[in-house]
Amino acid sequence: MKLVWFRNDLRLADNPALRHACAETGKVAALFVISPTQWRQHKMAAIRQRFILAQVDALGRELAALGIQLHLLR
Repeated sequence: MKLVWFRNDLRLADNPALRHACAETGKVAALFVISPTQWRQHKMAAIRQRFILAQVDALGRELAALGIQLHLLR
């Protein structure tokens, strides 16, 4: 199994890590870490947090359409 860790770049198009993982045979899983504590420490605005979570939700749907499960770690 190959794991693609999504951090800052939440797009599928032109994503080299995802493309590389999908190019080989075998299962691919995706991961995103949600860290409200770290977001608060870095004084991330609530509106930005909501934007990121909406993007992660969309990413999960797009990955599911490709047969890839997005795992969320808090």
